[in-house]
Amino acid sequence: MKTERFNGLMSLFSILGIVGLIFICFSDNFGISIADGWLAKYDYVDSSLYEFKIKANTIKFVVTGGILFSINLIAIFLVYYKMLNSRE
Repeated sequence: MKTERFNGLMSLFSILGIVGLIFICFSDNFGISIADGWLAKYDYVDSSLYEFKIKANTIKFVVTGGILFSINLIAIFLVYYKMLNSRE
């Protein structure tokens, strides 16, 4: 593989890692905004159901961010290792 291809892969996986970190850091805000949109559809909703929706949406973003970030770490290490071995 050529160096340009390695650089392209590194930048792609770096973007995935940044998106994953954004999902992890701002999962509360994302979860609340999605639950607020869900709440706007209905006239009356029990507060425990609303809190459940907030928690469920927040957990979805934390898990998605964690998966993206872990894929980023694994892929960066693999690409870096492959880049070191291809120079020899």
